[in-house]
Amino acid sequence: MSTAEEIEAWDAEADTFDEPADHGLRDPGVRAAWRRLLLDRLPAAPRGSLTSAAAPAP
Repeated sequence: MSTAEEIEAWDAEADTFDEPADHGLRDPGVRAAWRRLLLDRLPAAPRGSLTSAAAPAP
């Protein structure tokens, strides 16, 4: 959940946010905010995958 200060800060940036090509992601604070926002909503990363293949019969 965002704080009132975070919402106010994002609202202040809204009109020009798309102008820079990196969308502010070079800024550690912006990057951390996106990470926190996305990690709270995305499913956990898979632990690994199993790959199997059948070899052709001789």
